[in-house]
Amino acid sequence: MRRHLSLLFSITVACCWFSPGQEARAGGGPENLMLVVNADDPSSMLLANHYVRLRKIPPCNVVYLTGVPQSVDMALETFQVKIMTPILQRINQSRVNRQIDYIVYSSGFPTVVKIGPHVKKMNEWLVANGQAPLPANLFKPMASITATTYFFSQVMKNDPAYISLTANGYMSGATNVLLRSPFVGDDQIEFDRSIRDYNAGQYDQAIQTLLPLQKKNPGQVAVQYWLARCYGMKKDPVQTTEWIAKCIRNGWCYAGYTRADPAFESLLDNRLFTGLLKRMPNQEFEYLPTRSFDSRLYWGRNGFPNSAGQGHRYVLSTMLSVTRGLGMSERQAVEFLERSARSDHTHPQGVFYFSRTSNVRTTTRMASFAGAIDELAKLGFQGEVIETVMPMKKDNVIGATLGVGKLDWKSSQSQIIPGAIVENLTSFGGKFGRKNAQTNASHFLKYGAAGSSGTVVEPYALQAKFPHPRIHVHYARGCSLAEAFYQSVQGPFQLLILGDALCRPFAKAPRMTVSTDFSGRLAGEVDYQVETEQSPVPVEAVQTYLDGRLLSQTTDFERMVLDTTEIGDGYHELRLVAIGRGPIRSRASQVFELEVDNHGHSALLQCERREIGEGQLLEVSVEAGAAESIAIYCNTRRLGNREGGRAVFKIDTKKLGRGPVQLQAVATIDGSEVRSQPFSLLVTGEILDQIPASNSPE
Repeated sequence: MRRHLSLLFSITVACCWFSPGQEARAGGGPENLMLVVNADDPSSMLLANHYVRLRKIPPCNVVYLTGVPQSVDMALETFQVKIMTPILQRINQSRVNRQIDYIVYSSGFPTVVKIGPHVKKMNEWLVANGQAPLPANLFKPMASITATTYFFSQVMKNDPAYISLTANGYMSGATNVLLRSPFVGDDQIEFDRSIRDYNAGQYDQAIQTLLPLQKKNPGQVAVQYWLARCYGMKKDPVQTTEWIAKCIRNGWCYAGYTRADPAFESLLDNRLFTGLLKRMPNQEFEYLPTRSFDSRLYWGRNGFPNSAGQGHRYVLSTMLSVTRGLGMSERQAVEFLERSARSDHTHPQGVFYFSRTSNVRTTTRMASFAGAIDELAKLGFQGEVIETVMPMKKDNVIGATLGVGKLDWKSSQSQIIPGAIVENLTSFGGKFGRKNAQTNASHFLKYGAAGSSGTVVEPYALQAKFPHPRIHVHYARGCSLAEAFYQSVQGPFQLLILGDALCRPFAKAPRMTVSTDFSGRLAGEVDYQVETEQSPVPVEAVQTYLDGRLLSQTTDFERMVLDTTEIGDGYHELRLVAIGRGPIRSRASQVFELEVDNHGHSALLQCERREIGEGQLLEVSVEAGAAESIAIYCNTRRLGNREGGRAVFKIDTKKLGRGPVQLQAVATIDGSEVRSQPFSLLVTGEILDQIPASNSPE
């Protein structure tokens, strides 16, 4: 009974996560990422501490889990109850449900989820509907932890539809379904009827069918484009241009296709319509556009947002590293994270390499090489097909798509430029244990890549299970690493993605100037301005985050107001995030430290140490006047609690982990929280150059 209630609770939490809103997403920053840490694993703590510092992850965006299985794999129910449920709980408790687009694991987690119950359920459904069950060899009952996290809304509801080669609605796939199959069920039947009416010249009847679908699915481009076609055939320039404008706002980017559409022939002399065509991006009508990710959207079967019943929500997920078995050493993992963070916005120059050999691992994808290279060329980048298993003696690898069972990158004498995605199609690239005759994904991170991937079980050489070569196109356009990966894989349920999810070396960041430095003690309303005229990227909106939580968003940032009477006295962190206009929505942020004093309350945290060895006791003192109680935190992990306004805490530094950490005291005074200035500390200890044999599970 208790187990049933736990799963029921997790499903309820999943359903209430992410209350819909109108905020524009910015393609992913530290405020949009929830970092998951195995609190029982020293390596996981080490990597998380460094990642928090490197990426400026807000303290409220870190969740610590205990009791995580030490094995390579775990049961589906274990993932649901011990991993996903506490993550969803923390997202809601931290009040960041409006902003989380990424769930990223540190190291120290099982990489495989055994999804046998879902495969069984899928087969039962198929047979009941007169279809053949899934081929057992292609759909082995194992998925990666990053994929089950990405498909969290289905996994937590025990909906097995994610076990499919066409499951990923965020995939930037072919346009053959874009205007034909946006829906399922009755809505698709209605949509098909509208197209039949259109083809029969019954435009008014088609419009009457399409308008209710548009009302239910306001982000669905297919409906809007067919409405534009109907009005175009009716030679109504006003309605036609209105619907085409809505298409553009929702991502339609095919100017050439639209201009050649017979439905709009009568409008080619209309200045308003032709003006829209000139402003419309002109992508070939072959693939869906590159887009920033938004976890609040229900991605439909044609790759565009729909209503709740016509699509699925996802959350981008990667694992920073694997520091067990055949993974990376602690030092290699820390160095890779540092390289990746430094590569942001560097716009590296070099070549994207595509390996073509007789190996089935490369022949599976090589038909798409030319198209990807052509798109890269239009962006100003060079792509090159090589006849070797990897680039040899090259010092300019900014990306690579390979396909070989076993390789040694060092022997290539090639240099991977920081920030690059290097991925390899092979059977066991995501297998981590004590034995694997093939090269796994972490190999490329050791030699400079920011991200790679591999399947956790024999996938067979199916393109849909691996990143499409266009992954480099999405990345070169400025997407984050996680966005590039998930826009490139149609059926990622067996794919483990390793790397820095936020890395974006090719993004062009907006720029803003803030009129005040927020120094001194603040009280009442504080006015400030954000100026963006000098930004190289047009700024669509500015978001305000207080203590890591989304406070507001505005498109009118010439005069902004922070009312400090609505927040407690003491320390607060204010983040202003400028969001660039466009489909990818690049971003830039500034962080300000505030000291609020409306009621004369404060909390002072003191410590004589700035550096301490792991395993030693750290003594800190806190004074907070007439406080009823005092608690001390490292991110969201409470390390102690005392009654009264003065307290001394002795903290076991093993609970902090090695690396840079911050402590903060939170006092309760007159029912409100008063925060101290954070205290920065370095916990020292040996960073391992090798993976201990005891840390190598089967």
